[in-house]
This record gives sequence, C-alpha cells and structure tokens, in this order.
Amino acid sequence: MLEHNSKLISLLFFYFKLFVVFAYLVYVVVLFGIRLRKFDHNDPVPNIKNISIEQSKTFRDFAATMKTGLFIKNFPTFHINKNNFTVDATMWFEFYGSQLSLDVIEKFTFLNARIISKSAPDIKINKDKLLVTYQIVFDVKGNLNYKNFPLANHMLSIVMVNYSIMTNEMIFDDLDQANSFILSPEISGVEWGVHATNNFPGMIVASLDDHVKDKSVEYPAIGFTITFIRKSFKDLLVLFMPIFSATLFTWLSLLMNVSNEVGRFSLSITAFTAILGYRFVIEQVSPQVGYFTLLDSFYLVFLALCFFVFVFHLVITAMWYVIDKKRSTDEAQGLLVEAAVTPSSMTSDSLKLVMDIAFGIFGVTLYGATLYFLFY
Repeated sequence: MLEHNSKLISLLFFYFKLFVVFAYLVYVVVLFGIRLRKFDHNDPVPNIKNISIEQSKTFRDFAATMKTGLFIKNFPTFHINKNNFTVDATMWFEFYGSQLSLDVIEKFTFLNARIISKSAPDIKINKDKLLVTYQIVFDVKGNLNYKNFPLANHMLSIVMVNYSIMTNEMIFDDLDQANSFILSPEISGVEWGVHATNNFPGMIVASLDDHVKDKSVEYPAIGFTITFIRKSFKDLLVLFMPIFSATLFTWLSLLMNVSNEVGRFSLSITAFTAILGYRFVIEQVSPQVGYFTLLDSFYLVFLALCFFVFVFHLVITAMWYVIDKKRSTDEAQGLLVEAAVTPSSMTSDSLKLVMDIAFGIFGVTLYGATLYFLFY
C-alpha cells in the first residue's frame, strides 16, 4: 500500500512539473502581449535649443522670419535595425524676398546626413513673399537607441540647419501651424507604420571655446521627427522562438529519470549546441552597437542556464555511474537483500532529490528572468 501511494505521489509530482513547464509558455505569451501593447521608444529628441520669448521678441524686430516645411515622398532605403535611411522629399521655404537672398537659403543642410541630390530652386511669388521649393534626396543617420531591440519602437529625427546665417539674422517661425511636416500616405510599410510626426523650430548652439561659456554661435534650425511603430511581429517570433525552444528542451531534460543518463545528456547538449550556434543568426540581424540589447540579455542568460544544466548533467551522470557500479558489485557478491535499504539506493534517491531541486531553481530563474528583462 505504501509503495502504491509512493508511486502515485511520484506520478502526480511528475505531472505537476510538466504543468509548470507548459504554463511557462502561456506565461511568456502573456508577458510579451502586455509588453508589446505598451508604446515606448528610447530615442533622444534632437538637441535643438528653444528660442525664449525674450529672444523671440528681440529677433523679430531685426531678424527675418521664415516659414518652412518638409514633405517626404518616399524612403528608397529604410533599415531601422541598420540605422540606414534614404529620404526622397520636397523642402520648401516661404519668406520676404526683401529680407533674405536666395544664395543664403539654398545653403541649408541636414545634421548627420549626406545630400545625394538637390534640384534647382523652383520659385513662386505669392503677393510679397517668395515660395522656394527644392526636390532633395539625402541619406540620414538617426540617433536611435537599441537597448530594447527588437521590441522598442523608434523615432527618426531629421534636423535642418543653415550654417551660413545667424539666429539674429533669421529665425524659423515658431507660431502654431507656421511650419509643416507631411508624409506621403504610401510610406507605411509592412513591418513599420507611422505613429506620429512633429516639428519644432529653434537654434543649434555651437561652442567656440569650452572654457568660455558665452563664447558660442547660434544657427537657425528646425527638427522634424517621425515616430515609427512596429506593425509586424514576424521578426520577434524568428528571433525569440529558437532561444525559448532550446531553453525549454534543457528544462525538460531535468524531468527525465536519473537513470536515463543517455537521454538526459543528449537532450541537454543538443539544446546547448543549438542556442550556441544561434548566436551567428543574432549577429546578422542585430544592430551594430557597443552595448547589450534586450535580445542579447535574453540570449546570454538563457545560454548560461543551458550551459549550467549541461554541466549539471555531466556531474549527475558521473555520480550515477559510480552508484550503478557499486550496486552491480553488491549484487554480484549477494550483498543486496530484498526489501533492504542500501547505501546505494539512498544515494540514488538523493540524486533524484537534487534533480528536483535543480528543476525548481531553473524554473524560478526562467520565470524571473523573463519578467525582469521585459519590464525592468
């Protein structure tokens, strides 16, 4: 009766552990669902200094006021993970012709960008103002933060500045709706969509002497920002599923019987080898940055867990061989008596207990690490 109850308890305990493993799959899906519903990005806003009210009043008395706008027609090159963007756009300026010359206007440029082509100005006269339009194509590098790759959304910043004139000679109009930023509806792609756009005029301050605070020059500038939101989650499945699959195989190896040394060892080494080789795939798709991304953190921690379990199985297997050899020797010498408790059987039960403890530690670490990396 006691033996029957013991087997029943062992069977129920095995099914409980199996339930914990499969519950982790539901746990991961729920956490990823909550995390992806949270809209955020860590990309910094362009370092454009606002013009104060006092400065604005002073500048408006002496400086020319200009309206400007950017209409983006297309992105011939759009690689967020590689921080590589090519912009096909129309840039326009509206100003009083008596205040500024066209030679000054056409010297505009973009920060962290390379202008590939710029058309001749298309000039129209609207009453006493000039509307000057340029068709431009330029490459731009965004100031993107990849710490939460591949889960985070991103904001691309385009900063237009004119280094041929000072802010006391020209400012971009800071009134509401004075400047415009428009994207073509056809820009939204399969993987990324446009969430929001913004523009803010100001100035860029260039320090001429680090030791003298007031020794600087100010150039008129305007920033255009586009916030992109992820629309497709195909990349997430491709990147995370192999890591979680290998880790689950490792965890399942701790469910196997301690006497099944070949099965335990084979499953753990297969999982460890698979996750180790997957690093080459991650390197191909990950952004080239000098800090750890969210995907790197997942990978390194899960790789470490798989490695420790692999070493654990090596130790357990070596101990099991010692126990099995002693049992075989005792049986050959007729030392084992039926229903007797031998030191070998006690050691075998101890190994099973160690396996259960390792299973629990692995599970707690896996649950905790997943929660921590996704939300903290």
